[in-house]
Amino acid sequence: MFKINNLFSLLIISLTLICSCRKENKNNTITKQDAENFMSSYVSTLKSGDTEAIKKYWSNKSLNRKGFDVMHLWVRGLIHINEWKSFLDSTQYTYQIKDLAEGDGYYIINGEWKKPNNNSDPHESHLIQFYLVWENNSWLLTNPIDVLTKNWNRYETDNMVFFYSKEINIDDHIQEIKLLDEKYITMCKAMEFSFDDKIEYYKASSPEECGRLLTQPPFNGLAAVTYQDSIAWFQIAVSTTFYNPHEVMHIIALSSGIPYSVAFFSEGLAVAYGGTTFQTAEYAHNYSKNIIDNTNYIPIKRLLTMNGSDFLQSSYITYQESGSFIRYLIDTYGIEKMKNFISDFDISVDLNVQSMRVYNITLDNLEKKWKEYLREIELPEIGFSIPDKAKLVFSMTDPENDDKGDGDYKYPSNENYVKGCFDLTKFEVFKNEDSVYFRVGLQKLIKPVSNRPGGAKFIPMTVIALNKGNENGRQLYKYTNEVELADGYDLKINVGFGINISNSLGKIFISTNDFYDDMANLESNTLTFSLPIELIGEPEDGWRYFVGVGLTNEPTFNFSGLIPVFKSVPGLISGGNYKYSNPAFIDILLPENIDQSGMLSDYNSVKGKLAAIKMVSKTGEGF
Repeated sequence: MFKINNLFSLLIISLTLICSCRKENKNNTITKQDAENFMSSYVSTLKSGDTEAIKKYWSNKSLNRKGFDVMHLWVRGLIHINEWKSFLDSTQYTYQIKDLAEGDGYYIINGEWKKPNNNSDPHESHLIQFYLVWENNSWLLTNPIDVLTKNWNRYETDNMVFFYSKEINIDDHIQEIKLLDEKYITMCKAMEFSFDDKIEYYKASSPEECGRLLTQPPFNGLAAVTYQDSIAWFQIAVSTTFYNPHEVMHIIALSSGIPYSVAFFSEGLAVAYGGTTFQTAEYAHNYSKNIIDNTNYIPIKRLLTMNGSDFLQSSYITYQESGSFIRYLIDTYGIEKMKNFISDFDISVDLNVQSMRVYNITLDNLEKKWKEYLREIELPEIGFSIPDKAKLVFSMTDPENDDKGDGDYKYPSNENYVKGCFDLTKFEVFKNEDSVYFRVGLQKLIKPVSNRPGGAKFIPMTVIALNKGNENGRQLYKYTNEVELADGYDLKINVGFGINISNSLGKIFISTNDFYDDMANLESNTLTFSLPIELIGEPEDGWRYFVGVGLTNEPTFNFSGLIPVFKSVPGLISGGNYKYSNPAFIDILLPENIDQSGMLSDYNSVKGKLAAIKMVSKTGEGF
């Protein structure tokens, strides 16, 4: 009887507080005190466990969306509405408002979940946002997707529904969408699973927008999926690209009932079939082959026992190793054994014993066999000189001292970034019957720089994008580091510590070890390397090129390429017209009469508008 009366009293208080937010509001404004009253009432109702009472705080549109209460997800993944009472009772989390921000037709409550008496522990405090809209003469919670994508378009396939901003020309992405739809079918077959509903896929314009859609920090890709009574009831993928099978694989694997007990399995399985936002699945084998014998290598037993935070901090290594190892096990022993291994995995039990149970071989010996497999993989041969008889195919100079990005980029504060080290001066392409030779000239070539003792090394990196001409409807990719290339590219070559080559979906498929010293000639201030014609094709007069210089470091080089330009961060490129962020290029290859600063300034991350750049060619077409 006490419990019933207590719950009744709590609901009366809650409804009273709701009414305080339902006063006449001619200007549709809300004060911080109103927001505090609302959240106090809402959290009390969550603690009551009354599902119908909780729903009264939500907008009608969000209530009709599966996973309408996704906004709570930063605390412990997605939590179903029926679980909040027990979760808050057991954890004692309380919600505190930090500030209130106004959006386009909505408000954002910025706050945090905190545990009492644990203010010094960063893991016991979780920043989170709640979105409010004025509906039916009251302020109500709404899913961020419902307000941030309200004017977006949609494109539907047999298996997925794609959402994208109206600034995007969907015709430029049909082939990517088709390939992802085909990949979806392949991955479902591999997991022996089929969906009743279609996966929703949101194309974000930036990492910041990607995170906002699911109330997360900036990410290039995110997947959200949760269950009620072991049935998946919420499947959303968000990505900065239209082709990101990694996030879709997360949804497929979880929905098929594969538990994610450790990060090694959750990320490794997604990499094994879907690669990453910027890398193909095959790249995991390539990269792992490069590191199995050097100091960066992480033993498999260590990978399996790493907590999620440590795993993510070294994601440029951990993702590739786990993806490569898991794909090797699946290809060699089959998916059923992998499912068995994951389902019964127990971190407290000897890993060799668990491996013997499933694979009839110890984990140590499985690791040795995997390494033997990787060593058999052949990678393309790269050269570092241009033979005298090689034919010049393309040559173009770039104005000196224009390494200012959109007009006012600032070099990193470290004195080792000498004047001109980001200033592109010349780009040349040669060929013979076997190879293509590239030479990049900079005003001043430098050695890799460490911004602090023992820290990662940084270096100017050159991006070379190639369009082979005569498109003929083939897949081409247009986007790199906040820049949109009007022609699109067949291949992109990142020239930094080594060489990374990306395909026409924008994903790295080949990566080398560090051989910067082999490419670099400090006397001539040039970088020289060659690639097999068999790998990239034979350059012709009709080829078009984009060449740009930015900043990279060791982890970023093998993950996404260039480091973004920040407003003001010591040791990194900063400055620029930062109202809406900046493209990452400090200097790009353009004819002398073209305004580089104007091109790079024409960018707005909020509206999803990238800096549009024309590629250069031997014939000078387009300028």
